[in-house]
Amino acid sequence: AKITTCATDSPLVADAGTICSTLHEVFVRGTGKSSFKNVTPALTTIELVDGSAVALACGSTTVSLFATCLEGFFWQYDNNGLKLLQIRFYLNQP
Repeated sequence: AKITTCATDSPLVADAGTICSTLHEVFVRGTGKSSFKNVTPALTTIELVDGSAVALACGSTTVSLFATCLEGFFWQYDNNGLKLLQIRFYLNQP
């Protein structure tokens, strides 16, 4: 299975359309005990193409989830061969 963080639009760039991160996470179920890994950066940021109109408008190639330069955040998920993917969210205390 593959999961990618995306956004549907940028209010700063006309006709930006769907914007997806250049990075993604791939999950493969092996044999034996289930394993967990920290994929926080992949699921909470969008990596943009350097020099693209959206990256220039956002001021960075790494954009945090819910940044004001992008709108309509979602995760694009391709469930190819993986029956169950568990995602856990934990509160980080300041």
